[in-house]
Amino acid sequence: MRTLIALTMLASTVAGCSTGGAPDAGRREPATPAGSTAAEAPVSPLEGTWTTDLKASAVRAYIREAGWGRAAEKALLDPEMAGPRETEFRIDFVGDQFRMAQATTDEQWQSGVFTLEDGTLTIDDEAPVGVNTFRVDLNGDTVNFDQPGPNGDGFEFMPGVPGWAPAAVLWCSTTWQRTS
Repeated sequence: MRTLIALTMLASTVAGCSTGGAPDAGRREPATPAGSTAAEAPVSPLEGTWTTDLKASAVRAYIREAGWGRAAEKALLDPEMAGPRETEFRIDFVGDQFRMAQATTDEQWQSGVFTLEDGTLTIDDEAPVGVNTFRVDLNGDTVNFDQPGPNGDGFEFMPGVPGWAPAAVLWCSTTWQRTS
């Protein structure tokens, strides 16, 4: 789906801008303590594979609820920003690593390290999308990611729209289901 692809491409672009283009700006070390292995680290309640089918209508609703206006909607759903029309996505959480990809093509959109503490998910994308935080509502085998916490350095994607908007749309405008 062109909407989802546009969002991912924008997230990568925005992240590069918010970190000054430096791939390692704001890097954090993995959550596994030095001298231990991922097998010894506590298992996250998000451990496993999660999928969703992101629809343009859900993206529009999220943008409108956030109050970002028609210009943001047009930019984030622009067909010129789109690639394949695949809308089903997968997130794998393994140890302290995450990876988001299109489910059918396995095309990677994001990956890096994450922490989950006190209901807040913090992801540090290696792409250099940078650090984003989301509130987590985990209910059995479904999870919703809510409006991000304090993200970025004040960079705006466009006037009145924060730089983290593309990532927020991708993570937050849909419900994710555990598949394994």
